[in-house]
Amino acid sequence: MKKFVKHIAVIIVLVTAVLSILFVINKYWLLADNYLMEFPVKRKMLEQKESPRIIFQGGSNVAFGIDSKTISDSLHLPVVNSGLHAGLGLKYIMDSSFSLYRKDDVLVIMPEYEHFFGKGAYGEEITLGYLPYIGTLSDFRNLNYCQFAVVSKGFVQMTLRNILDACKGKSVTEDKFVYSKSGFNEWGDEISHWYKKRDIEPAVESPLPELNTAYIDYFATQIAELRKRGVNIVLLPPATSAANVKMNQNKLEELTAMFSLKNIPFSAPCNLFGYDSTYIYNTLYHLNKSGVSVNTDHVISALKKLN
Repeated sequence: MKKFVKHIAVIIVLVTAVLSILFVINKYWLLADNYLMEFPVKRKMLEQKESPRIIFQGGSNVAFGIDSKTISDSLHLPVVNSGLHAGLGLKYIMDSSFSLYRKDDVLVIMPEYEHFFGKGAYGEEITLGYLPYIGTLSDFRNLNYCQFAVVSKGFVQMTLRNILDACKGKSVTEDKFVYSKSGFNEWGDEISHWYKKRDIEPAVESPLPELNTAYIDYFATQIAELRKRGVNIVLLPPATSAANVKMNQNKLEELTAMFSLKNIPFSAPCNLFGYDSTYIYNTLYHLNKSGVSVNTDHVISALKKLN
């Protein structure tokens, strides 16, 4: 029995040592320009940019969907685009930045619809698994059981996958879009895709699962606390394809009614932010340059109406 326990202990130590070495290789070499490494950059922007400011929060529909400089010039306030990836889960996205929202800030939340259905709020393994690379120790304190399981499994998977991908090597043609940290400008907008050819992926619109009322309650509580702090909250629908809005019309009406009940109504109708396929860049939540211009105009109009 003692030998068995000893062997298990040795295996645990070896696995931990290997993962630690791979972690260092990943963090300081292989992931230097990884798309998700923009997360700590955006956090630093929130820490350093003075208030009052307009903060956009959400997933990649925000990262790919707005022209922050145009918004800043129009509304005469500094802008921070904090959107990055829906796969981080809205719970982590909001929890990790919660203490950074200040009095008189205008927090514009444009969450992907999946965040409020099923377990979408708690993240995906292939994305939230990067938390040990992009987060802080305090971020782990707010994880629930579901998120912790996602992070644990995803961390091992993605750490090993990045090493294997590096060993295989990858060639990318010049006109092919690559998700990278260097694709962002100083405002936090992903702009490198503006100059690439459209790369439409096969239609991925799919029916939404059931509402996650437990998370919606949690989200509503956070919004109430932020309002008490003097943060101005604006909830807008995400920029997505019109086909996605049409397919899930009944579910979105249910979500809209729930938000109104919780005193966090959308400040614009969902179909206003559902765009024709000619404005889609590659996925149903990513707009091309023309789409960014139209979406930015819609965002500015919605915010002006609230003044």
